[in-house]
Amino acid sequence: MTFVKKIFVLSIITLIIGLIGYFIFWNHWIRYIFAHTGALGIIGLFACLAGLIAQKKGLNYRKAVLLGFFPSIFLGVIADYHLDPPKENGLPSSCGGVVSLSVAIIVVIIYIIKSNHFKNK
Repeated sequence: MTFVKKIFVLSIITLIIGLIGYFIFWNHWIRYIFAHTGALGIIGLFACLAGLIAQKKGLNYRKAVLLGFFPSIFLGVIADYHLDPPKENGLPSSCGGVVSLSVAIIVVIIYIIKSNHFKNK
C-alpha cells in the first residue's frame, strides 16, 4: 500500500472509530477521547486533500500531507495551553480543535493558491 493510500485509509478509520465511540459513550467522559480520534481523521483527510492538490499541480504530495497534518495538531495543542491553561490536575480545560481544523483548512487554501500561482506562470 502506498503512502497516499495509508494516510487516507487511516484517516477514514480514525474518523469512523471516533464517530462510533462518541455516540456509544454519549454520557461518559470517554466520548471526548473518541471525539479527538475522529478529529484526527478529519485533519488527516484535509491533509490528504492538500496532498492531492499538490500532486495534481506537480508539487510534492508527501510534503503537503505532512504540512497539513503535524503543524495543525501542534499549533492546536500550543494554542489550547496558551489561551486556556490546564486545570490544577494537569488536564486541559478546553480543546484546541478549532485551531487545528483552521490550520488544516489554511494549508489546503495555501496549496490551492500556490498551485494556481505555478499554473499561471
